[in-house]
Amino acid sequence: MPEVSVVVCARNEEKDIGECLKALRAQTLKPEIIVVDGHSADNTVNISKQLADKVVFDNKAGLADARNVGAKAAAGKIVAYCDADCRPLPEWTANIAKLLEDGIAASGPLVAYDGGLKLRWSFRIWADLVPRFLGKIGFNNLWGANMAFRRDVLLANPFSVRFIEDYEIGCRLRNIGKVRFSKLMAIPASTRRFAKSFYWTCFKYYIVGAIKIKLGRPDSGYYSAS
Repeated sequence: MPEVSVVVCARNEEKDIGECLKALRAQTLKPEIIVVDGHSADNTVNISKQLADKVVFDNKAGLADARNVGAKAAAGKIVAYCDADCRPLPEWTANIAKLLEDGIAASGPLVAYDGGLKLRWSFRIWADLVPRFLGKIGFNNLWGANMAFRRDVLLANPFSVRFIEDYEIGCRLRNIGKVRFSKLMAIPASTRRFAKSFYWTCFKYYIVGAIKIKLGRPDSGYYSAS
């Protein structure tokens, strides 16, 4: 049985998913690799079948559903998630295993590997320095592109909203056990979703989404490569 199962939720990711899966296959702690496909119209599934251990399909019910499908398909004690455009460093899964020795969930910084200088620095501040500072004062949050859970805890407390599902599950799990945010889990990630405007995208998707959750009106957003 693998110690860590890594779930990659993907939809029309033929340009990026191959490099992501190759990076996962090169981990020092070999994970089970699961791709949850969102019924892609491109070559994502064929690429995934060549490099992943399992390829399953979601229920066309959004990203939270896809994450839950992946968790149920996993065999490892730990379920980790990364995006199809991430490039996990060789020690990523080994560091996840260490971080979850005394915790139930963990996350780490996103480190930009593309984009201009301004966008890279925006990532450095808001996807690394700020959450690490918040973690120091006890507010550990989870990045959907880079997070891991004890599988038993995740199955008992599945993703339950269809938008900013990472934020919502992080808030719930902090009331159950130890949630960590550590630089040991840093993962190179693409800035492509923020290329037009980093701050407007963050406001539109995260701040507005958090307000909707507080008001009991979670969005029904779907995920895609664009």
